Amino acid sequence: MPSSTSLKATKESIHFVEADVHYADICTALDAQAFDSNNYPYDVMRTLLASPNTLALVAMSGDGEPVGHVLCALAREMCDLLTVCIVPSLQGQKLGRLLLDETMMRLKARGVESIFLEVRQSNMSALGLYRSVGGCIVGERKDYYKNADSTTEHASVIEISL
Repeated sequence: MPSSTSLKATKESIHFVEADVHYADICTALDAQAFDSNNYPYDVMRTLLASPNTLALVAMSGDGEPVGHVLCALAREMCDLLTVCIVPSLQGQKLGRLLLDETMMRLKARGVESIFLEVRQSNMSALGLYRSVGGCIVGERKDYYKNADSTTEHASVIEISL
């Protein structure tokens, strides 16, 4: 994967590929890099990518390296944003925003009006990202995330209107 000095996240340096079941290995590997726990196992990732009700995008660097992905479960005019994943060496470089902007554009084109997602209450950068695109906290899920040390963390439920 690219180092943090080898890529600056701009619309010119990143392109997006709609992922299908053939990207299960790539998406699973990206998840494992980005998340200490609560990442999707291969069989679940493969099932999600095989579904016609999933929008999955992989962000690719200019040299063709996968640097992040997003998974969305579509349900008519609503969508559950299941994960936004950026390789750790590129986090904090606005790649998440580019990926989210591209995802929202594609969802809107498919008639989606609202995105719902959960985010760790301690994940201030993600909370800031979702607020920056108009996301509002609409609820809370107690003890939603299980940490590697067996402790739990609450999630904020966010809605983004398109």
